Amino acid sequence: MNDLKNKNIIVTGATGGIGNSIVKKLNDCEANILASGTKSEKLDELKSQFKSIKILKFDISQMDKIEGFIDNAVSHFDGNLDCIVNNAGITIDNLAIRMDFNDWKKVIDINLNSTFLLSKFAIKKMLKNKSGKIINITSIVGHTGNLGQANYAASKAGIIAFSKSLAIEYAKSYDMKIALPIFHAMYGPHCDILENSKVVAAMCVKILKATDPGEIEIWGDGTQIRSFCYIDDLMIGLDKLIEHDVQIPINMGSDEAITMTQLADMLIKISGKKIEKKYLPAGPAGCMRRNSDNTKIEKLTNWKPSYPLEQGLKNTYEFIKDQLSEK
Repeated sequence: MNDLKNKNIIVTGATGGIGNSIVKKLNDCEANILASGTKSEKLDELKSQFKSIKILKFDISQMDKIEGFIDNAVSHFDGNLDCIVNNAGITIDNLAIRMDFNDWKKVIDINLNSTFLLSKFAIKKMLKNKSGKIINITSIVGHTGNLGQANYAASKAGIIAFSKSLAIEYAKSYDMKIALPIFHAMYGPHCDILENSKVVAAMCVKILKATDPGEIEIWGDGTQIRSFCYIDDLMIGLDKLIEHDVQIPINMGSDEAITMTQLADMLIKISGKKIEKKYLPAGPAGCMRRNSDNTKIEKLTNWKPSYPLEQGLKNTYEFIKDQLSEK
């Protein structure tokens, strides 16, 4: 993407799977990247993989130090900042009545409050250039809610409303671009299997840990409908979203819908195991249907996911298999 060449960009949460993929995509666009995260080993891996990037370890839960972090990061770019990608975030899942207040507050602080502060101090730097881009990564659960994720859903809903307000305040008067991609059920060889609660990753782990022959449990009756978008497709879509300066909340996901039973069957086939499915109708099955309406993004950017689901599932299964064998 030509308009990102030599642009100075901060990426938070760069040591996670999504952040790693964002860094790779921006590196392909020849941007100047400062990657931030909490895991020193992962940051060192990024530096060895992408020689030209800068790395800066920082924990965004340290609210009183975020302004200093932005100052330090921008100093690596000789005082000029073109874009920040607010990607860092966490989940601590539980039903609302069982959720500890500290777990509620930690997710709100890291996901929402840090996004506010990072954006605030980044904008102050960008105003000197009278232009800049803020990219706040959010999720469909900010619209729909999700079982056991009241804190996470609230944080993502807050980011959506906050980003809309930023666009109103700064887009026209100061030529600020506020991008708000709403990711739908992303999957791929990127997740930390000890921290990730995504459906595809969780199903892979169940199958890998099952005996052969064996059995896995599926919450609900298996007819729940979902769509899953491969991480490489989403990075291409994010590329186009930035390129076209889209400044409205916009869905990014796959419109290829499958049931949970179909997902399980595809992964069981990939595994080569003989596994039976045990349904738990009284279990927490979530909503009956959730898939992405890509009408807006297709119209505005001509983006459409194209990575074959079966191949993506195979890549993800093999990745998680390798990860488990290393534990």
